Amino acid sequence: MRLLTHRSLNPSRFAALTPSSTIAANDRLQALRAAGKDVLSFNVGEPDFPSPPPAVEAARKSLAQGYTKYAPSMGLPALRSALCEHLRDNNGLELNPDQVLVTPAKFGVFATILALIGEGDEVLLSDPSWVSYVPIIQLAGGTPVFVKTRTSGFVLDPADVEAAISPRTRLLILNSPHNPTGAMVSLRHLEQLADIAQRKDLWVLSDEIYERIAYDSVHHSIAALGGMAERTLTVSGFSKSYAMTGWRIGWLTGPAKMVARLGALHQHALTCLPAFVQAGALAVLQDPAAAQYQKDMVATLRQRRDLLVSGLQRIEGFACKAPAGAFYVFPETSFVLRGTALADHLLEAANVAVAPGISFGPTREDHIRLSYACSSGVIADGLDRIAEAMVGADLQPRPAEATATS
Repeated sequence: MRLLTHRSLNPSRFAALTPSSTIAANDRLQALRAAGKDVLSFNVGEPDFPSPPPAVEAARKSLAQGYTKYAPSMGLPALRSALCEHLRDNNGLELNPDQVLVTPAKFGVFATILALIGEGDEVLLSDPSWVSYVPIIQLAGGTPVFVKTRTSGFVLDPADVEAAISPRTRLLILNSPHNPTGAMVSLRHLEQLADIAQRKDLWVLSDEIYERIAYDSVHHSIAALGGMAERTLTVSGFSKSYAMTGWRIGWLTGPAKMVARLGALHQHALTCLPAFVQAGALAVLQDPAAAQYQKDMVATLRQRRDLLVSGLQRIEGFACKAPAGAFYVFPETSFVLRGTALADHLLEAANVAVAPGISFGPTREDHIRLSYACSSGVIADGLDRIAEAMVGADLQPRPAEATATS
């Protein structure tokens, strides 16, 4: 029997493909806990809240009623119609059900990039960005082009975006609220980016998976702006905003012809999402109790954000700003220990798991990401452990101008 070797793989597809750094870190965390270590996790982007009770009850009832067969591949008609209403009322998007594909949000990102990007095409994305964009772009044969954001806000500057465009640029990825920083793009910046996309004939992938987790700003969808509906694919879902990560259900919207093409890919890759899972998602959109549950979750996350930010600000060597959305902070550090070495030190010396900033962008070695989708007690304990682990740590001074423009 012929053994599978590295040379058996298609080098243009898999040679550069690496495992997700955040998932690998979570696997290590679980192994340490299994070995008896009391490790506090600030690494995983998963709310610790139970899923909304209306979703659980609707899924339970649908299972009891035998909804265990294939569902329509594009999604249950009732769910697609409800998503049109939801996106009209909350995001200003005017959609028909044939513009909605019910699919995991992560697959929506994958399918969009695979459909739009060919060999040598360039994709603009912010530095820092979610860890999975780059390998997906590379898998499609494209080239990621990072546009550095300033630590003062971590928001893409339209002028920097335009300066990064080349004749090979085909796609701009937007993520707001943003992972790993919690930044949100203002309406004014979105309008400027929309103007650039239209003048330069770019597609836009708008990743809005954290859209309902906003504290001090209003979320806007770029597809709702004039001239953008025909060149924007919007991906979102229930995982983050409704604490339904394990349900693996979300949606993709865009021009009907493009959604149909992506729906064909969805058919070959996934066939459909389980009907009982879709029933739970439909209940989230239709039951007022689920809406209130989500609002209460965001209020709790705000309290946790404030606790974590204020605590990090009191520890010498951390510079931390309060994010406008999502549930991450991305503090800049000034320790001699940097990047993965700093994350390893916190894990080994403090039993605290964080994500190194270098996982999210090539210039972010002086940052770490902490998720506050955990209890206030865990946050308080974690802050004490971090402070103790960094007592006496050597600091590396940063030139003021470097910090202001990084």
